[in-house]
Amino acid sequence: MRGAGCQKCAVERKRSMFRLPEQEVRDSLLERGITLTGPYLSFNNLTTFKCDKGHKWKTTLGAVYSAKTGCKICQYAQRSRKVDPILIFIDLLRRDITMLGEYKGILDHNTFKHSCGYEWVVSTSQLYYAQTGCPKCAPSTDADVVYLWQVDNSDIFKIGVTSHRLGEQRIRQVAHVNNQTPTIVRLTACDDARIVEQTLLTFGTNPQLDVVDGKTEYRRLTDDELNLAVWLIDMISVLHKQRNQTK
Repeated sequence: MRGAGCQKCAVERKRSMFRLPEQEVRDSLLERGITLTGPYLSFNNLTTFKCDKGHKWKTTLGAVYSAKTGCKICQYAQRSRKVDPILIFIDLLRRDITMLGEYKGILDHNTFKHSCGYEWVVSTSQLYYAQTGCPKCAPSTDADVVYLWQVDNSDIFKIGVTSHRLGEQRIRQVAHVNNQTPTIVRLTACDDARIVEQTLLTFGTNPQLDVVDGKTEYRRLTDDELNLAVWLIDMISVLHKQRNQTK
């Protein structure tokens, strides 16, 4: 007897999915705006996909075809568009932050000004969802670690600062939202982490990735530029440790 609770039938259904013709699977995905860019493998193997917005990600064929998962960036953007701008402005005013530019969307970057007079550029989503604030007024403990991680084993790297408290959690969070696989090159405590970050951001070129979080902090680096960045972080780490030992 065939039924939802029959283990034999479940195995048979699973086997039948593995026998689906490749073109049938590709056509089914295209109807949902998804292109299979990687090889057509078994449903349990990792492969790559691209949505009709150009976002790329890696997962199993079964997750996309059977479980009907899709592009996380598009899903994130869809949820973000439902946020009432009034709620965003109320939240910013509560924290003495003013949006100087025109509000175009929560995913767009804008210029903000804190009551202390400091101005900076960041995405509205970073302020609203991550609840970040004025970089100048943030306690030093909130920005005492500089990081450098590689994106999907490519020549593109993410540069930034975080706190010792968050550490790898911040990296995983950004990578997850942007549908990326991070390989941590350096995650190092140092003095004046934001100054170190700005120095590192002068290396390489901005690849202009279509991502949700941290778009301005990605750099395409040559091998020489990467080696120089790593050397700089390591030297600053040594100085940081020596300074703490003398205290």
